Amino acid sequence: MAEARSGRALGIAFLRGGKQKWTETDIVFLEECLKKELRTYNSRQLTEKLERDKLSA
Repeated sequence: MAEARSGRALGIAFLRGGKQKWTETDIVFLEECLKKELRTYNSRQLTEKLERDKLSA
C-alpha cells in the first residue's frame, strides 16, 4: 500500500490488481537511465527505480 501512495505522488496510476500507467515523462526518464546501465529490470523494479530516482533528482 505504501508503494501505491508514493507512486500516485509521482503521477503513476496504480489500479487495483491492474497494470501500472506511466506518463510519457516517466518513460523518457527511465529510457535515459537504462541507456546508461547494463542490466535488465522487470516492471516492478522499474517502478521502484522511478520512485527512488525521481525523488532524489
